[in-house]
Amino acid sequence: MTASQDDPVAPQAGDGAQKSDVDASGGVETGRVRWMLRFGLVGAVGVLGAAYLWYIAVQPNANPPAPQQAQSTQTESPPPHGAM
Repeated sequence: MTASQDDPVAPQAGDGAQKSDVDASGGVETGRVRWMLRFGLVGAVGVLGAAYLWYIAVQPNANPPAPQQAQSTQTESPPPHGAM
């Protein structure tokens, strides 16, 4: 759409009347943002995973294993078959 000399109101740059395909696309580069988001997500998961592993390695063991009790010197034999 072009402005004629008869037209009292010529289209302005911001009204969308004379935008080329490149101008109308808004400068979108397909795929770049998607890859940046993927790398950012993988990086964030990696950093959080490393921080969690470091946290586990540094923390003292909150539930130490119970000490084993001394074995009794007497061993009990199982009850005879059929006895209750």
